[in-house]
Amino acid sequence: MAAIDPAELVALRQRVAELSSEQRERLREKIEAQGISWEEICPAELSSSSASERPERLPLTPSQAHVWVLHQLYPELSAYHIAFAWCFEGKLEVKAVSTALQSLVDRHEGLRTVFRQGEDGQPFQVLLEEVRFECEGGDGGEDWVKRPFDLVHGPLLRAELNEEEAGKWRLRLVLHHLIADGWSRGVLMRDFVRFYRAAIGLVDEAAARSDEELSRLNFETYESDQEWRASAGARDELSYWKRRLEGLRPLELPLDWPRPSDATFESRMQTRTLPPHLNEAMHALAKRAGASFFMVLLGAFKFLLHRYSGERDLALGVPVAGRRAEESRELIGFFVNTLVLRTKFELEPEATFIDWVRCVKETVLGGLAHQFVPFSQVVEACASERTSHRNPLFEVMFQVQSDGYSLQNAESPDVALPGLSLRQEPVPLQETKFDLTWHLFEREEGSLLAVEYRSALFSDARIERLMAYFENLLECLAKEAERPLYEVDFLGTSERANLLRISQGDKGLAGAGTFIESFTNQVREKRDAIAVRSGDQVLSYKELECQASALASWLLRQGLQRGERVGLSFSRSPGLLVAILGVMKAGGAYVPIDPELPEARRTFLREDSGCALVLNSLPELEEGDEEVPPPSGDDLCYLLYTSGSTGKPKGVAINHGGLMHYLRWAVLHYPYEQGWGAPVQSSIGFDATITSLLGPLMVGKTVQLLPDEEVIEPLVKSMISGPGVVKVTPAHLLAVEPFLRTDLSEEQVPKALVIGGEALTDRHVDFWRKHYPSVKLFNEYGPTETVVGCCVHEVIAEDVAGGLPIGRPIAGTQLYVLNEELSLQPTGVPGELYISGDGVAQGYHGRPSLTAEKFLPNPFSQKGGEHGEVMYRTGDRVRFREDGLLEYFGRMDEQLQLRGYRIEPAEIELALRQQEGLREAAVVERRGQLVAFVSGEFDELRVKVSLQKELPAYMVPGIIQVLEEFPLTANGKVDRLALPDLKIVQSDQEMVAPRTEREEILLRVWQEVLGHEGFGVEDNFFEQGGDSIMAMQIIAGARREGLSLTPTQLF
Repeated sequence: MAAIDPAELVALRQRVAELSSEQRERLREKIEAQGISWEEICPAELSSSSASERPERLPLTPSQAHVWVLHQLYPELSAYHIAFAWCFEGKLEVKAVSTALQSLVDRHEGLRTVFRQGEDGQPFQVLLEEVRFECEGGDGGEDWVKRPFDLVHGPLLRAELNEEEAGKWRLRLVLHHLIADGWSRGVLMRDFVRFYRAAIGLVDEAAARSDEELSRLNFETYESDQEWRASAGARDELSYWKRRLEGLRPLELPLDWPRPSDATFESRMQTRTLPPHLNEAMHALAKRAGASFFMVLLGAFKFLLHRYSGERDLALGVPVAGRRAEESRELIGFFVNTLVLRTKFELEPEATFIDWVRCVKETVLGGLAHQFVPFSQVVEACASERTSHRNPLFEVMFQVQSDGYSLQNAESPDVALPGLSLRQEPVPLQETKFDLTWHLFEREEGSLLAVEYRSALFSDARIERLMAYFENLLECLAKEAERPLYEVDFLGTSERANLLRISQGDKGLAGAGTFIESFTNQVREKRDAIAVRSGDQVLSYKELECQASALASWLLRQGLQRGERVGLSFSRSPGLLVAILGVMKAGGAYVPIDPELPEARRTFLREDSGCALVLNSLPELEEGDEEVPPPSGDDLCYLLYTSGSTGKPKGVAINHGGLMHYLRWAVLHYPYEQGWGAPVQSSIGFDATITSLLGPLMVGKTVQLLPDEEVIEPLVKSMISGPGVVKVTPAHLLAVEPFLRTDLSEEQVPKALVIGGEALTDRHVDFWRKHYPSVKLFNEYGPTETVVGCCVHEVIAEDVAGGLPIGRPIAGTQLYVLNEELSLQPTGVPGELYISGDGVAQGYHGRPSLTAEKFLPNPFSQKGGEHGEVMYRTGDRVRFREDGLLEYFGRMDEQLQLRGYRIEPAEIELALRQQEGLREAAVVERRGQLVAFVSGEFDELRVKVSLQKELPAYMVPGIIQVLEEFPLTANGKVDRLALPDLKIVQSDQEMVAPRTEREEILLRVWQEVLGHEGFGVEDNFFEQGGDSIMAMQIIAGARREGLSLTPTQLF
């Protein structure tokens, strides 16, 4: 052996004593490789630092700090308890159990660690020299498991032994996550068995390390991890996560109930055993993909979530052991870390599951290569927005247990006990950290799927279906892994059949004909009844028929040909109905041109529709003898223009059959005949007007045309005069409510309110449900392209608060909820609504490419060439509920719906960009009004005047707000979700000075803790650089100043 200078040896030993165990081991390898004896340099007594070198107070690790803060916020929370049970069958020595548990506490420092807070607000951990541990008896139930721990005094472990029946014992253990993790359970079981065997007089091999050596290892591991977190390697890993998670927003899963504004932790759990052959199939898939079993299952789950939610940016949490050093596997402690594994679904259409697994593999390998940065530090660096009631970065956790699982479940020979069988069981906590936690346990008898979920967000039925979808998906992948992913169907035969069943309305209504034929029948039966009233003007059915026939003769004499368009620019007067019926009788199609529209828009409608004639009043009429065959169901009935995404309105072509389909259904379901008829207060350019304008004429009732210049007062008077049906928007309901008395008789109020045009909530109908419960309330949904209404729901008392469903398809109609690949969406999962059936429009006038884009072949049709072979793509986001009713969630695209009108922002934005000095524009809806965000230098008054000349009043933005710079997406498009709220935009952004003594104190404490003064009393603590630990320091500082402040108030 080479000689070493004594002086150098002393210095070397001093340096060795300062090294961590990991550094010391590397040094030892190098020295021994040179033929030098390690014992010569470092005798056994110097081979590791003494436990006495451990300070009395140790700072918390970042992971511990995160959990400690949550405990301060929610001291009753049990989601961070680790609970499990050891079930014994046979002869159990109760005293030996207590002895073994005490030995566990004596051996493992983590079980004697408590957590306290200094005067400066900083938490620290303290090791108790001795803890007398008592195992409780009996069965404390759920309350025992959930009972909060005393972090200050400890211990943070409790045990309860109960003999459930003769020879069957259950030992329940609960630890706080601050001192243990999932891996620790295996260590606990191994050492418990060894101590139990010793207590009953059996001699085992000695433990790998003595208690003293384990104590030194504990502290060395702590020191080594702390050193690493301050190293360049840790900084490099954190940089990786910053790049990887940039711009990440948590995955949004479909929920059954709205997310509460306060944090909620209550949970439920469901389990399902998967068929054994799926294990073998997934292992085979892993081999083909060059991946692991875990990667295949993660890939399957991510694909399921993609199809289930429609999200393409898929980030899940995955736990990893977090034990950098091999020796740390012997320790009980909080080492586990969480990785955020983000994979974007950006595959080519023909990609297979194997292709997808390879993408997921890249994600997993990248995460594992950077797995030791504490999750709490990743959150601080990467989570741009945080709230106290949601987890940052992800809300779905995924984990698979295979390797090492047998140890944790007492099936390893290492944990055998004489005369006893032992198995480990989970103990439900009824509280959870995440929205959804997906556990998979690989077993020979078939993998166990255990799903934990927030019960405030998800129903049991939804989770049960989701688990079934996962099994269906694995079965499909096992058979056809090379099939393109877009063709993979995980629904199963029964659910697919059910979805197709609830998508269908009743069979088509009996009878054919057109509205004109139906009206003619009413003329024969009720010739003298009042057909239309407008102020003092009244027309009977016979008079209306005579004038309409005379107009038809006049139009034919002008050369009108079948199918030609006639523009109608009438105010609400009897002449309007005469004109509509006259055009129909002459075989033409009417084009509503509201006289209130700007001249430029009226000109466009005339020219684009190719009107043969435009009428704004009736000509001199006289009877004629021209005969024309009545229109057929396929003949064009009217062209109705709606806002267009290309910047120009588009004309929707509706035939007579489509119109008659709706009207025939409406008179069977709405009580027109129980009152005098219906008032009309809306524009003829609004297709919902048809319900009131033509519906009453189907049953011999009266149409009352309200004056153009007033809306509310005439509508109120009409509503309390006993009409059968009143068609209104939700905005109308709120507008008339203050003017309605609450003591009207049933004869005075409408028999039914048909409400449509925008989303309906319980707030809109509360007045009627409370004061006039006899009035039927119908929520009617339908785009212009499907003739007024294709889906309806009668509001009932059992409808819960919030948005009301839009209901079920009307007769002769099919409503499909589909994803991007035109596959059926599962029950409870939003997708785009497609409409097929007798009421679907012919398309867009003169726009064949747009028609082909929006009116698609119906892949579910069984009619082969008849009506129903086409389905209309609405762009509306809906879902089927458990009860088969449809719920509406807004638009898939940027189209807006405001006061009953569908508005394409692109049309307004184009008009804005054409204004002098204005460069960029983005139009959104804010609090019930249109807001235009723009850039450039311009005259706002001049811009608004110009817009009023080009656009309908309902499309002119009420607010124009200048932005210096538009927020952009990663693709360089305007990020509409990131456009500011009005309150933020309109604020002056100045720092607000303290106004009270309390605010002065709090501001001073904030400045001390944050270390700067560049903020005011209304600024956000976290946006100023604060974190969760600093928040606790704020509370401690406030307390020193005599102020009481809770964590919840600060967050």
